[in-house]
Amino acid sequence: MKIKVLLLCIGFTGLFTSKIAAQIHRDSIVSEILHEKRYFRVSFPQGYDTARQAKYDVLYVLDGESATDMITEIQKHVQQWGFAPPLIIVGVENNDRRRDLTPTQSGGSSGGAGAFLSYITKELIPHINRAYHTSGSNSLFGHSYGGLFALYALFTAPDTFDSYIAGDPSLWWDNGVMDTLARQKLPGVKGFKSLYLTSRSGNAYHDMGIDKMEAILRSSAPPGLHWKTNQYDGETHVSAQFKSAYDGIKFSYTGYQNDTVTLIPMGGIAVKNQPFVVRYDEAFARTGYTTDGRIPGENSAIMKDTLTVNSPCKLTVSTLCFHSRFNHISVANFAEGKALPPVAPRKDWQAGGLTYGYYPGNWNKLPGFGRLKPQHTGHVGIDIDIDSLHNDDHFALLVTGAIEIKADGYYTFVLSSDDAASLYIGKQLLIRKAPGDNHDRSFMLPLKKGFYPLRFEYLHRAGTYSINLTWYTPENQTSIDPSSIPVAQLYTFKNH
Repeated sequence: MKIKVLLLCIGFTGLFTSKIAAQIHRDSIVSEILHEKRYFRVSFPQGYDTARQAKYDVLYVLDGESATDMITEIQKHVQQWGFAPPLIIVGVENNDRRRDLTPTQSGGSSGGAGAFLSYITKELIPHINRAYHTSGSNSLFGHSYGGLFALYALFTAPDTFDSYIAGDPSLWWDNGVMDTLARQKLPGVKGFKSLYLTSRSGNAYHDMGIDKMEAILRSSAPPGLHWKTNQYDGETHVSAQFKSAYDGIKFSYTGYQNDTVTLIPMGGIAVKNQPFVVRYDEAFARTGYTTDGRIPGENSAIMKDTLTVNSPCKLTVSTLCFHSRFNHISVANFAEGKALPPVAPRKDWQAGGLTYGYYPGNWNKLPGFGRLKPQHTGHVGIDIDIDSLHNDDHFALLVTGAIEIKADGYYTFVLSSDDAASLYIGKQLLIRKAPGDNHDRSFMLPLKKGFYPLRFEYLHRAGTYSINLTWYTPENQTSIDPSSIPVAQLYTFKNH
C-alpha cells in the first residue's frame, strides 16, 4: 500500500453513522389513586447503561399505546443528529382517554385530569425513578386531548416536568376553560420551564383555541418560561402530531450539543492591540462567551462562527442549553507576548519538503529521539511505502526542517493525528497530543517574515494511521477550513 505524503499528510477520511436501536418494555402498576391497573411502555435509548453509571432524562408520552413507537423513532433521529441527549421514553397508556385527559366535567366521562395527574406525579414517576436510571429531569408530550392535559399539568403542577410539549391541543374544551386557568396560574409558574405549543395554520388556529392561549402567554408568561408557538401548513390534526414531537423535543433541548466546544485556535500567544480571529463551527448550538474568565450565562455575548478578539485574554465559551447540566465549556488562553524572531537561513537548506526519520518500536508515549537511530530517512513530499517501513504496526516518526513565513502576522497551526504527536516552531512547543488523542489541536502565534526551524513528532501504536498538519495564515483567518502549507515554503537539510 502506497500513500502519497505531502507535508506529512498520512491517513484516511471517513464518515461514520451509528444506528440507534431502542428496546421497548411493557409494564404496569396498580394505582391506588385511580383504583385500577395502569399500563405503560418504556423505551430505552441505545447504550442504556445497566450498571447505573449513567442517568437519563425521561420523556413521558401520553396516548402511549399508539404514540410510543412513533416518538421512539423521532427521538432516535433527534439524538443521532445531536439535537438532544439519549432519553428514556415512557408511553402512558389509556384506560379511559376522555376521562383522564380532560380537566373539567363537560358531559359523559370527563374531568378526571386532576386524579390522572396525581397518579403520574405520585405513583408512575416514583416507580420509573426506582426501576430505571433516571436523572430526575422529566418532559411531557401530549397531542389533542393530551396537549390539553400537558397545559393543565403546567398550570397546576409546574414542578412535575421541566419541559411541556402540547401538540395541537384541544383548548376549545368546555368553552375554553383552560384560558381562565392560564390567567390564574401562569404568573405563578416559578423556575425555568419550557413550553412548545403547536397548531395547524388557518381556521384551526382559532377553532382549536390556540390563538387565545398564545395571547395569554404573550401577556402573562413569567420570565423563566421558555416558550414558543408554531403553526403547521398543510397538516391534519393527526399528522401534526409527528412534527410537534420532532420540533418539540429539539425545542426542549435548545442549545444542546453532543460534543465538546472546539475553538480554533485553542490558545496561543497574542500581541497587545493586535486583533486576531477565533473560529467556532458548531453554529446550531447557542453559545455564549466571555473574555474575563467568567463562565458564560444567558446574559453573555453570543458566539458566532467567527469572533474577532482585540487583545490577549482568557476566552471562555459555553453552550447555553436550556438544561444547563448539558453545557459544554471550553477555555482558550491567549497569553500576551511578542512575535518569535526568525533565524538566518542555512546554506544547506533545500526548498521542497521536510526530512523524516522512521523509528520502529513499541512505545506507550513519544520516545526521546535524541538517543535513537532511525531505521529509514527520507524527504516528505515523495511517495513513501509505509508497509515497507513499519514493523508490527508500531513506529514513530520524527520530521525536521524549516518553514518560510512570507508575511508578518498571526499563524494558527492545526495538528490532526490518530495518536500522540507534538509540534515545535524553533524551541517553542506549540502542540502536544497525548497517546490516544485523536482530536484536532491548534495553536496560534505571531510570526515575522523569515525562516523558522520546524519539528514534528508522531507515534503510531496500532490500527490505521493519520497525520495532517495545516494552518491558517493572516490572509485566511476567517476561512472555514485551514489550508495546506505550500511545499515550496518547507526546507530540508541537504546533508540529511
